[in-house]
Amino acid sequence: MKRFVSDTVGLYLDRRDTASIVKGCLSGRAGKDAVAKYEQALAGYIGTGYAVAVSSARCAFYLILGYMRTLCPGKYRPEIILSAYNFYAIPSIIEECGFVPRFIDADYRTLNLDHGVLEKNINENTAAVLATHAYGNPCDMGRIEEVAAEKGLFVIEDCAHALGAECGGRKVGSFGLGSFFSFGFSKLITTFQGGVLATNDRKLYEYAKAETGGMKRTSAFSVLKNTAVGLAAGLFTSPAVFSAFTFYPWYFLNRCIGRFVDRAVKGRTDDPGSSETFRRRITPFQALVGYMQLGKIDEIVRKRITYSRMLDAALAGAEGVSPAESVREEDCMNIYLYYAVKVKEKSKVRRELLDRGIDSREGYLKNCGFNEETGPVFENASRLEEEVIMLPNHSKYGEKDILDLTVRLTGFFGGPGR
Repeated sequence: MKRFVSDTVGLYLDRRDTASIVKGCLSGRAGKDAVAKYEQALAGYIGTGYAVAVSSARCAFYLILGYMRTLCPGKYRPEIILSAYNFYAIPSIIEECGFVPRFIDADYRTLNLDHGVLEKNINENTAAVLATHAYGNPCDMGRIEEVAAEKGLFVIEDCAHALGAECGGRKVGSFGLGSFFSFGFSKLITTFQGGVLATNDRKLYEYAKAETGGMKRTSAFSVLKNTAVGLAAGLFTSPAVFSAFTFYPWYFLNRCIGRFVDRAVKGRTDDPGSSETFRRRITPFQALVGYMQLGKIDEIVRKRITYSRMLDAALAGAEGVSPAESVREEDCMNIYLYYAVKVKEKSKVRRELLDRGIDSREGYLKNCGFNEETGPVFENASRLEEEVIMLPNHSKYGEKDILDLTVRLTGFFGGPGR
């Protein structure tokens, strides 16, 4: 019986790509133009005038906020509106840059910020809206930009999960003041950690270039370590190796001490570390790795969308499971970086899926508006933290594999094929 892994490393390099990267690094020319060429290609794909490659999405977000702080010097503790259902590091970076995170509840249906409560949460201290495209599902950027323009606010896009997603015929990341993307291990493509700031604002671009010029470059040791970790993780989570080998120790851990593993995942610190730890320039090697994969993005996205729609069809009408929905099916393209579904009794469901050879993961996002004294403040964000899991849908599987997966999911959850 085939075993399915929920996630793997987003590395798509063939022998020719690898040879070109090695040749470029050994020739000594990589450092001269690799980063600039990569940035130009990224800007062209996203649809912006400029892009600045950095060591992480956190670094890119930090640069956007640093520039924005210079544009509102008169505001005391300016606020940024964002969904409470978010990545744990985001509020900390906002605070470090001198802003105040103002949380609003998430839309339980789409997992993104609730557009219906956005406008009534704007006040005289509001400086910007942060639109997080959760798990690759785009926010309604037309509506957000409309409200922001009316109120005189900046718009920032968190596209860490959303490379290639579209809204209203435009790629996400091309709206507002600026956007940031992640190229971590599990993203659509990876540069063995890395990120990019994209913008149409020349002054933001010049600010970011000036700031990164004074940053240290990611160390050779860090790049080597991340590359080794990424390659090893990619091997052990590849469909063939996971099914034949990795599944068994993973099954043992989750079935025998599953609570401990889950608690370890949920117990990650909310402190992203000082900005000094992530404010770094990208290396030419990472730029070459990213550049070689850019031409493959559309095919990767096509497969993810195809597979995810197959899963949607299999789970339609099933009880106890609810996939994330698009805000507007007609012109918003979800790339399904992760196939997120909502289930009750999450730990129990995950263990029973594992018994059927199906790995799953907890959602990466959580209720960042949780208050230790009063408990959950945002009902939908709290529910999503407790209910969201991610099922296998990545493009390293074939269509026959996904058909097999849909049969098992239908047998477990019920659905049209049951």
